[in-house]
This record gives sequence, C-alpha cells and structure tokens, in this order.
Amino acid sequence: WNEGAIIYIMTWIYNDLHGSDELFLRELIIAAGYAMFNCGSVRMATGAGSQAVLSWQGIMWTALISGIITTTMQVQDLKDQEGDRLRDRKTIVLFLGDSFSRGSFAVFVVVWTVVCAAFWSLQPWMYVLPMGVGAVVVWSVLMRRSWEADRRTWQMWCGWLVLMYLLPVLARLGF
Repeated sequence: WNEGAIIYIMTWIYNDLHGSDELFLRELIIAAGYAMFNCGSVRMATGAGSQAVLSWQGIMWTALISGIITTTMQVQDLKDQEGDRLRDRKTIVLFLGDSFSRGSFAVFVVVWTVVCAAFWSLQPWMYVLPMGVGAVVVWSVLMRRSWEADRRTWQMWCGWLVLMYLLPVLARLGF
C-alpha cells in the first residue's frame, strides 16, 4: 500500500493542485509515479507482496528508469506546443525552446541507452539493439519536425522505453 498511497498523493498534486502545469514539477511527479508503479510491480512479481524488499540493484534500476522519464519525457510535449501555449502550461519545450528540447532529448536517449545496457552488463554485441532503436528515435526527433512526425517520435520513444524495461530480461537470458 505504500506505493499506492504515494501515487494517490502525486495524482492529487498533478491534477488538483495543477502540478501538471508547473515547469519541472510535472516531470518529477511523473517520474515519481513511474518509480512507485515499478516498485509495486516488482514487489508483486516476487510473490511477497508488500513484504518484499527491493534489492540494491532493484532500487538502482528504479532510479535509472525514473531518470529516463524525468529527462526524456518532454518528447510528448513537442507535438502539442500550440495547445500547451494556449493553456499556459509551463513545459520544458516552451520554456527552453524547441531546439534545446530536441537536442537534450537526443543526448539523454543516447546516454541512458548506454548506461542501462552497461548497468545490466549486456554483452557488447547486444548493445546494437538498444543503440539501434535509440538512434532511430534520435534521428526522428532531430530530423523530422511536424505535428505528425512529433507524434510518431513520441510513439517510437514509448517503444524505446519498453526496450529499456526489457534489458533486465535480456541480461537474465545471457545476452
């Protein structure tokens, strides 16, 4: 129930206290939400429920995934800059600019891909898969700029994020 209580509090801050409209707070709230969902899921997957204690590796992995969310989720705001501007939502894209957001997103996708693959000690040849997917996402965000292209880049980011979540499985399989 610990994670659930925090998720409810974060949802209240995000929606009712308009945390979703505040610069950087929005990203931190969402990253914290991901961390709580991840911790709760791991506890349930172990079969020990709320009695389960995450290992140091589990805690670090949760922190890495939260870092990914915090530093790359601005990709979802690229496609709705006009709506966010009209609503006066303070997004990273509007505050720091389109070009800076795209560039920082690209850098973070590359950095997180390498860090996560190294964290799970993947075989060097196995870096090709996450780096290849990451490269396509980076190319898309830097080279394609339209509402539809930004929507597709966001979808590709979601696929890349799923791949990041699969890295522990790949590591367990010996890749």
